[in-house]
Amino acid sequence: MEPIKERKLRKWIKEGKISSDEFNDLLQEKLVERCMFWGDVLGVCDWKFYLRITRIADMIMDGCVAEVAYNDELAKAHISICRPCDFLRTNSRDTEQELIHELLHVRLRRLVISMGFMHKPLNAIQNVLMENVIDQMSQGIIDMARTTDKGVIIPVIIIGGDD
Repeated sequence: MEPIKERKLRKWIKEGKISSDEFNDLLQEKLVERCMFWGDVLGVCDWKFYLRITRIADMIMDGCVAEVAYNDELAKAHISICRPCDFLRTNSRDTEQELIHELLHVRLRRLVISMGFMHKPLNAIQNVLMENVIDQMSQGIIDMARTTDKGVIIPVIIIGGDD
């Protein structure tokens, strides 16, 4: 999928080329494909993932554009990613990076458990540190994956930002 920027998306919707629902369906389809790929790369391909494009108001954590809830015993995880129309006005988001970020939470769950946080939540500072580590890892992974032998970074699914 070629990069989709905010202005292009708004233009497509305004011209009637695509509805926001059609765009969300397309995004959902691409996310399922990328989830299968990244699940294999990150070593969580034995998990069952349920992906959902949702409204930002329906996110459990305020201010998040993606989140994951998982069940270790059943090896199942529900990943919710915010609908692009909810964050287009404020941020440029790389939806594939958000997906990798949430998959890394599943992959790194053992680290959190081994640090003694299985039965108690991370405190605010620990949570910020964990999110920063996972953000940096997901950014590094996506940059490596999109860098060609010529050193050009190839975006896959980018929502928002300038043309």
